[in-house]
Amino acid sequence: METHVLLFLVAIVATAINSIAGGGGLLTFPVLMTVLPPITADATSAVALLPAYMAITWAARKHLAPVRHWFWLFVGPSMLGSLVGSLLLNWSGNRSFTVLIP
Repeated sequence: METHVLLFLVAIVATAINSIAGGGGLLTFPVLMTVLPPITADATSAVALLPAYMAITWAARKHLAPVRHWFWLFVGPSMLGSLVGSLLLNWSGNRSFTVLIP
């Protein structure tokens, strides 16, 4: 099967999995690593699955109302963790990242 078709099919399945329960990156990341360097594959996987996160959050918004106060409590630490993780990933390079990949 041609690589582009495989990537397209994996993206559809991973987005559906992410919309239901999360974990779509377990499909997209390894497939992307076959054609991209590790850090690029990780970033591409995260961006590709972003619409699934936004869609499920929008669809479940009425169920999130009782825990809305938690959102604001976790925004700061989430942004800080994302920034630190991104910087570490950028500074460490592909070789170090490959060692950390399970």
